[in-house]
Amino acid sequence: ADAGGKLIFVGKTPHLSPGLQGYRKKGKEITEISEAILKKHPGTTGVVPVPGKDLIEWYGAIQQQFSLKPYIRIDSPVYHVNQLHYKDATKDIFFFSNYSAQYAHSFSIGFDTKKTAWIWDAETGQRFLYPVTGDKLKISLGPSESRIIVFDSNGEGEKYSAADLAHSTETVLQGPWHLDLYPVGRGPQKTELDQLTDLKQIADHKDFSGTIVYHKELEIPDADGKIYLSLGHINDVSEITLNGRSLGTRWFGDHIYDLSGSVQKGVNYLEIKIVTTLGAYTKSLKENKAAREWSGGELFGPTGLTGPVKLLTT
Repeated sequence: ADAGGKLIFVGKTPHLSPGLQGYRKKGKEITEISEAILKKHPGTTGVVPVPGKDLIEWYGAIQQQFSLKPYIRIDSPVYHVNQLHYKDATKDIFFFSNYSAQYAHSFSIGFDTKKTAWIWDAETGQRFLYPVTGDKLKISLGPSESRIIVFDSNGEGEKYSAADLAHSTETVLQGPWHLDLYPVGRGPQKTELDQLTDLKQIADHKDFSGTIVYHKELEIPDADGKIYLSLGHINDVSEITLNGRSLGTRWFGDHIYDLSGSVQKGVNYLEIKIVTTLGAYTKSLKENKAAREWSGGELFGPTGLTGPVKLLTT
């Protein structure tokens, strides 16, 4: 506090000493120190209430009261999106994380720096110049998605371009869907669905955990342009194969795949592999005490694809 730091006590000031030996005397000393700090630095120290249900509003009030100026300003903060700020000699590194497996979130951040914004792709190691409008940049995070934004003095490089799916033409893929099921602890099975549905809602598969492979023939009249496949909201791991070619795996964010370059005019053969958690399987082990203890409560999210699965053409 003497050096200019801001000291904020939440709920109450320190008043107890660690340990039992001489705790009354030491506790009194700590109380006196706390009171002296508050008295000496009334503008940069203080006691704030314990936060209630709205943590964002609570902290916003603290920012105003103590003139806390953040490095970046988020226009629409939510509980399920957090950020961490790291610094080294030349860079400011931000890690944004959406820890909701159900909800996406888009927001803008304002910043006050002469450095250049970059996006670092943790999967590929590639780096791209991030688009900036004025002193703001926009970030969109799908469910369970994270992003690394780095402010660097280097201003030369390839520009980042995201697919513009907001203006795409949507085609919903209809049934039937042919499924190969590979449940944990049992042999493979086959079934057919006229409409995609949560497997937990089907009596024969309500305890399913394992791998599901959905087979579908696609008729593509025009293979020009960019074509994407959106699997809708799922909580599992997905993998796509089109005409025998693997198009990658998704386990976070929006499960959207670029089919361009693999799609062909006419008939295409699509495989969608979904690997689930073991939640439904462990809940079915009624005689296993450990499984019962670790799998209580309702299962979160559907098992497999529930749709709609869409082709997006731009």
